[in-house]
Amino acid sequence: MRFANLGVSILRKEVGNRAGKGQAYEYLGIAFWEQGDFSKAIVYHAQHLAIAQEVGNRWRRWCCCVTRAGEAEAYTNLGNAFQSLGNYAKAIKYHGQCLAITKVS
Repeated sequence: MRFANLGVSILRKEVGNRAGKGQAYEYLGIAFWEQGDFSKAIVYHAQHLAIAQEVGNRWRRWCCCVTRAGEAEAYTNLGNAFQSLGNYAKAIKYHGQCLAITKVS
């Protein structure tokens, strides 16, 4: 966690690296999710989603065929976190949004 927080601190100081900042938020969300802090994971995944929508995160190392892959990942991660909290309605909503993006892309 210390290194992920350090990464966000460094990216905040750099101008124009919004995609990298979004990715740092994604990794923080994943780390909190793996620790069982699902509410905090949601906060970071929501920040990742906002940046992915802003910058049009059009590339990802694992999924070059989805043009909005950053958004799709954020929706999936949010869905997983809400599912872990037992909020299935929100989980279904976010997973559905991911599905809609991947169908269009």
